[in-house]
Amino acid sequence: MVIFTKHALERMEQRDITRSEVKRALATGSLDTDHSGEHGEFKFKSTLLVVIGHVTETDEIVIMTTWRTA
Repeated sequence: MVIFTKHALERMEQRDITRSEVKRALATGSLDTDHSGEHGEFKFKSTLLVVIGHVTETDEIVIMTTWRTA
C-alpha cells in the first residue's frame, strides 16, 4: 500500500504530479543507493520524477515528497 503524507500531497498539487505518476515512478524507476537518509528514507528516481519516502514495518510505502526531474 502506498500512503501519501499531507506534505507530499501539497507538493504534488503545487508541482502538478498525480498519485498515478508517483506509483508509476516507483514501478519503473530505480533506487538511488548513493542517498543515505537520516531517518531511513529512500530516494527513488525515474525518468520523470524523484520520490522520497520510507517503508514501514508493515511494508507500507510512505511518500514524503516528490518532484519532477526536468
